Amino acid sequence: MTQDNNTALRHTPKQLRGQRKVDHILRVAEALFAEAGFENVTTNAVAARAGISIGSLYQFFSGKDAILEAIADRYIQQTRSVLAKQFDVSDEIELEPFMRNMIELVVKQQEQRPYFLQCLATTRPSMALSRRMDQLMEEYASLLVSRWLNRGVDAPTSVMKLKAQVAVRTMTGLLPLAMNSRGRERAAIMDEIHQVMVSYLAPTVKIRNLG
Repeated sequence: MTQDNNTALRHTPKQLRGQRKVDHILRVAEALFAEAGFENVTTNAVAARAGISIGSLYQFFSGKDAILEAIADRYIQQTRSVLAKQFDVSDEIELEPFMRNMIELVVKQQEQRPYFLQCLATTRPSMALSRRMDQLMEEYASLLVSRWLNRGVDAPTSVMKLKAQVAVRTMTGLLPLAMNSRGRERAAIMDEIHQVMVSYLAPTVKIRNLG
């Protein structure tokens, strides 16, 4: 997979102190974007909330678009790593439990970055940010197709690719419903997302008898 490590940063800090400062800026900015709305937040406001000078902020970021792109980079890298591990250990899992595990995994991953989707929902993504998210969706779909091919799914690759792309976009589109709920309501919404995914994919994702 191609990764865009730190492309939003003016320079990557090599000292631990600098790394911690970048992490702090990103955490503060993410919370502030979600709280006040991306369009209403200035770099001065981010610097003030972070307790640093505006010069220190511009040392690492050219502006708030770059900050949001760096937030996206972190989220995407974390999600890539977690999902790759999930796919590596799940070759023998059938469709229904596999999709349930995947949905639960993505929800748990999002819980670690509770402001990220809200940030995206309340702002118009830059072209760079849109490219990052599109690439991540394509990687999800490619992982699904690879898994199905390895398991002997009897369908043309072009069909599997289309199904995977639609499934991934649908799941991520429905994800905010689950994230904005709690307890039994969240569990019920996740069950509905799972049912949608399985109902859509089951007719195509049929495993050949490999003997």
